Amino acid sequence: MSSESVYIAEMASIMPKRYCSTHVSDRMYSTANFGPAVNKMAKRFAARMGVPLRSAVIDLDLFEQDGQNELANLEDHPKTWGKSVVEQLTTRIPKKNIGYFNLSYNISYHQDTLPNLASQIVMDSDLTEVERADELSHYGCAASIFSLDQAVQFCKETGKPAIVFTFDQCTVAHQKIEPNDSDFRRMMVSNLLFNDAGVGLLLVPESMREAFQRPLLRIRDIQTGYQSGNLIGMTQGRFLMNDGVKDVMPKLASTALIRPFLEKNGLNTNSVHQWSIHQGGTEVLKQFANADVLGLSDQQLERSLELFHQYGNTSAASCLLVLKSFFDDPEPLNGDRTGMLVGFGAGYYFGAMLYDRQ
Repeated sequence: MSSESVYIAEMASIMPKRYCSTHVSDRMYSTANFGPAVNKMAKRFAARMGVPLRSAVIDLDLFEQDGQNELANLEDHPKTWGKSVVEQLTTRIPKKNIGYFNLSYNISYHQDTLPNLASQIVMDSDLTEVERADELSHYGCAASIFSLDQAVQFCKETGKPAIVFTFDQCTVAHQKIEPNDSDFRRMMVSNLLFNDAGVGLLLVPESMREAFQRPLLRIRDIQTGYQSGNLIGMTQGRFLMNDGVKDVMPKLASTALIRPFLEKNGLNTNSVHQWSIHQGGTEVLKQFANADVLGLSDQQLERSLELFHQYGNTSAASCLLVLKSFFDDPEPLNGDRTGMLVGFGAGYYFGAMLYDRQ
């Protein structure tokens, strides 16, 4: 494998229509269907999250009426999303140069699974010279980092650019269940926490670096991991999170991944200025400030918290939305150029990517 550096040269995001969080709560837990007490509880929970606008691909009116999870707009079909992202990422290099396409997601409206969605997006996008199209489904909120790991390996082996596209359409998994159901409270958390979005990245080898007249992100290292755990997952088609996630996942990610990863690269937490951490929620993010977890400063957590309040938890796309906000900055504050992408979720899968802005 070549030692040639690999860069993130372009990033593109895609998001469906966004609604006032109160509107979403009203549609999912309307007074007509659930009574005033449940409706009030849903609104209170949504307000406590602090995410004023929520993105959703499903038709909220249909969901309110009979629990149907139908697209509100056909332009939000995952294949259309994928094609749009490819178009945005190939404005500076020809599509025929792309050698690899990697897709990852957990929840999708797409139902026609053969050939896989990655292959269908490649064909629809006229990526005629792609040598491999890989699809990673159900890797939790760390999926994008597993995709990036595979794409970086491809770029180093072949010297060709690659596209990574990670999305989630979590609202498709929303379920309308009765208040006397034992899973009702946990389903409410899932229905009101997760939003929909996607992010694409163009990776290029060192030989193509000069084609992009802007600061790029040089990927220094990627580390992924896995540890069996059942606090997050699907049970009979219901996405459920058990109590204690905020106490378990940040500490696990730090102990099993982030601290050893920093040590491997001769760094400490103060050496990393740009932190793009999966926004599982404000309480999850704030755990990383604790000394026994990672001891990050308010400034180091600021961007991840800011993007959570802006977009909410978009599952596998969450940490990439934070990364894109750093990528789009015209110049990092105070010349800070070292950053880390961190994802973790169901499985438990977790991953981290270390980069320099160059």
